[in-house]
Amino acid sequence: MAESTLTIDYDTVRRFIGRKLGYDRTPSNWTADQTTDAADILKSGERRFYNPPGVADIPPGYQWSFLSPTATLTVKSGTASYPLPDNFGSLNGPFTFPSADKQLRTEKIRENELLALQAKAPVDGPPKYHAISNDVIPEHRSQSYKVSFYPTPATSYTLTYNYMLIPEAMSSSNKYPLGGARHSETFLEACLSAAEETLEDTEDVSTKAFYERLATSIALDVDLSTRGVATSWEVTEPIYGTYGWLQRQVGQYAKFGANPDTWSHAEDGQVSSLVQDGLMRFITSAPLPGERVAWEWSFLRPLGKLNTVADQDTYLLPEDFAMIEGLLTYAPGDSVIYPPIQLVSEEDIRARRQRFTAYSGQPTIASITPKRTEGTEILRYNLDLWPMPDAVYTLSYRYRINPPTLSDATKYPPGGVPHAPTILAACMAAADIVFSTNGGHEGRYVERLAASVNLDRRANAPDYLGRNRDRSSRRRSIHDLESYAHFANATPTGVNGVFY
Repeated sequence: MAESTLTIDYDTVRRFIGRKLGYDRTPSNWTADQTTDAADILKSGERRFYNPPGVADIPPGYQWSFLSPTATLTVKSGTASYPLPDNFGSLNGPFTFPSADKQLRTEKIRENELLALQAKAPVDGPPKYHAISNDVIPEHRSQSYKVSFYPTPATSYTLTYNYMLIPEAMSSSNKYPLGGARHSETFLEACLSAAEETLEDTEDVSTKAFYERLATSIALDVDLSTRGVATSWEVTEPIYGTYGWLQRQVGQYAKFGANPDTWSHAEDGQVSSLVQDGLMRFITSAPLPGERVAWEWSFLRPLGKLNTVADQDTYLLPEDFAMIEGLLTYAPGDSVIYPPIQLVSEEDIRARRQRFTAYSGQPTIASITPKRTEGTEILRYNLDLWPMPDAVYTLSYRYRINPPTLSDATKYPPGGVPHAPTILAACMAAADIVFSTNGGHEGRYVERLAASVNLDRRANAPDYLGRNRDRSSRRRSIHDLESYAHFANATPTGVNGVFY
């Protein structure tokens, strides 16, 4: 696109500088010394404009949007470091590259940290981190930079990045300053203020004008960069209460943005960690104020089923098994004669197996033992039965689960939608600790926890507790005494620590 006719050019700036210095209006009539002095003043003015001083509430070194081009860098498999453009000044953000599932971006780390990662944990794959460092400077060349990635790229990528460039000086072949017509007057006053310093002009007319125009130019540039800019959201709205929804809420609070697809590897990992921490706060919640024990969530105690096999007495329990709640019972038709299976110690099972080596039948006792692990898999549990089953039996039991780690694949937290606000409040409370902020989410979490506990109590409280008879005046038989002896050893009923 052709430059606007309102944009100041190289020849015009030189004429204004010459007029300020009292030179001939025609630069071709200048002496060699005058030409050199004017060129030096022009370069000083360029540096003032491109790297401006502080003005109003804007600190020194404001970064102009027109000095921030977007470029691409093609990386190849097995190569970690690449030279950056000759006019590279600094990186404005991450390197981004397309992926099959989301737009990935790298995170900046120190060069020594990246070198340590490359040395101690050399891996190939999509780059997650980058470091900018000085490049080897060939003779007669200016400062240059390179970028290094970790992991080392495993295939070819075309990365996109935005950087602050170092502009070329104006010349007869590079006639126009960057910034265009909108900032031409500011650029000119920057050059004239440099001329004032050369003349030791104490009135500082051009310097004052430069600061005034600089404030206007920065305001125009900020407006151009920020007007109408919105925060991106995921194209597909996450389901309320799911992992994706929790991610978005926590990411917004952490000021990472509302779209996880735009987060860096480090930001994504931090949000995921906060969500997992919040979930565990909810699952293993402390006792509520005024209560002595923590609430046991009903949705963490599902029913499990196990089908026995003839001549097999050890069975692997589900991956999410944490502990059993109550007795094992037989399915209808299996327990016509035998009562529920009692839980005993593992030593008792071993002793009976040793004493009755060939005994089989319908199991009457069981024990639960952890399965040996070498640390390469999650802890699992075995169920040991005695006697050894002589047929196929269907056993039912209620157990406490170890909740899964939330992810895109396992996106539904236990408890479902009714408890989503409580889990979110727990995640936000965890974020307050990590970011050392006083967001008030701990108090909000306690309020939500009380509501969730009340909801779980009401959802699982039976409507009928059975008939309560007073049989104290009834004549007792031997059967009544046996029944009394059985129930006398039972756990008494307790409400809020008061037992009856």
